Amino acid sequence: MLGEGAMANYVSVDGKGQLSTQTSMNAIAVVKLYNRLKLPIILSGGEGLGVKDAGNEAQLAKRDLIEMGIPEEVITIEDKSQTTQENARLSSTILRKTGYNHPILVTSASHLARSVNLFEKEGIAVIPMPSQYTEETDERSFFDFLPSTKGLTLVNQSLKEFLGRLQ
Repeated sequence: MLGEGAMANYVSVDGKGQLSTQTSMNAIAVVKLYNRLKLPIILSGGEGLGVKDAGNEAQLAKRDLIEMGIPEEVITIEDKSQTTQENARLSSTILRKTGYNHPILVTSASHLARSVNLFEKEGIAVIPMPSQYTEETDERSFFDFLPSTKGLTLVNQSLKEFLGRLQ
């Protein structure tokens, strides 16, 4: 699972630090996959590059997965990466050492194509598993054309992915 943000200074029920909405959705997908397949889990993500008060994504995700009933012994963390490129490079090292073949890559749908490409560049063929997948609809209302926080979030995600592909 790739992290997509965490906040260090937020206080949660189980301690200091909280996953972003995107990373939380990825973690929920991982829990569902684990409950069905009982596969080992690698959590990838350190403190986001250039993000003020960033929390350690992998460490916070591990804490949350354990809280949700995932056994600690099936979780491996890579908690140094700050970019998707580093996620792929450092996770690939773990995958080769452990001999895990055909890992399932969990990340948001908007982040998936670039992530798969970066893992392929590291020689790892992943099985993509998108979280936060939005189904398109042809139905539009007047309100769809008004500025909104959802629209700003989509623009932010799109720019981040576009700029990430320029690396």
